[in-house]
Amino acid sequence: MGGDVVCEEFYFGYLPKLQQRLYKVIYQELRKCNQKILVCAPVETVKRVYMAVLDDHPELFFVDTSKVAFSYTAYFCTILVQYSYSREQIQKMNDEIWKKIEAISQKARQENDIDVMVIKYIHDYIINTVQYDREALNRGITITENQNIVGVFLNYKAVCEGIAKSVEILLNKCKIPCSLVKGRLNVNSRYMDHAWNIVKLDGKWYHLDVTMDSGMSQKNPLFLAYDYFNLDEEHIKKDHSAYQLPVKCECQIYNYFHIVKATMKDTAYLERYLKVGLQRNYKRLYFRIDSNLLRDETIEKIIQDKLAETAIYNIRNWQIRKNQYQRIYEIRLG
Repeated sequence: MGGDVVCEEFYFGYLPKLQQRLYKVIYQELRKCNQKILVCAPVETVKRVYMAVLDDHPELFFVDTSKVAFSYTAYFCTILVQYSYSREQIQKMNDEIWKKIEAISQKARQENDIDVMVIKYIHDYIINTVQYDREALNRGITITENQNIVGVFLNYKAVCEGIAKSVEILLNKCKIPCSLVKGRLNVNSRYMDHAWNIVKLDGKWYHLDVTMDSGMSQKNPLFLAYDYFNLDEEHIKKDHSAYQLPVKCECQIYNYFHIVKATMKDTAYLERYLKVGLQRNYKRLYFRIDSNLLRDETIEKIIQDKLAETAIYNIRNWQIRKNQYQRIYEIRLG
């Protein structure tokens, strides 16, 4: 069971040789939908390798991750696995999901020549087609399908883990290394479990959080958010913390704001950026503050002073969104 293997197997690469062998055994047994997997290894090692398999292989959507048990004797560990669907259901769903993966990834490659634009295509596709399952989150309900690729490709409704796993499988299908990251997210000083991705471009890793960008976007191509598009370690750690990640993301070359030259280092650049945007009647002014020397009060005064001049440019209204953690401002002009 399961579709064609296209995944990066990121976590596999950081396991010791003996655990890599264990990984391969567990993976093959899960693909066969075996409910009892017997292995010779300590239970804590088995748990760690089991999770590495599932994090590397989002195509194993039929494994019920909330209903697994581990029993250990003197020499052996038994993994008791439950599956969410029958074999017939899995095959039918699998065929439908892989048709969509093939179609989306093929279009992403046909319409974009460079990898960073393929990533942007997948990012935008998810935001425009998938609804975040806020009701389940608010009610504290665990729904298996919204935490895997079924939620995205069949139900068009998911939470962060389902979105991140779908980004992982789509980008890997496009031959762009991508992996799942699990950790914590700071939301108004309240920390919650969260999942996002890392992607590899020109040999360098970047953080990519499509879920967060989806929550800040309107379903309008003019106003999609890229606050969390290819961040380095310095920026992601402002409101994310990974549980365990064996690589560092230390490059900003393919960060959205670097690509569009909208990183503000000083007041003169910010004033010039705002003035040009207003003169050219841009519908959106979208930028990140990248200097600790620029205080929030100073930035906001500059913005208000420039917006006070909007009557000159026949601009009647505006909206401002601020991402306080990433120091990102979005001004929508009407």
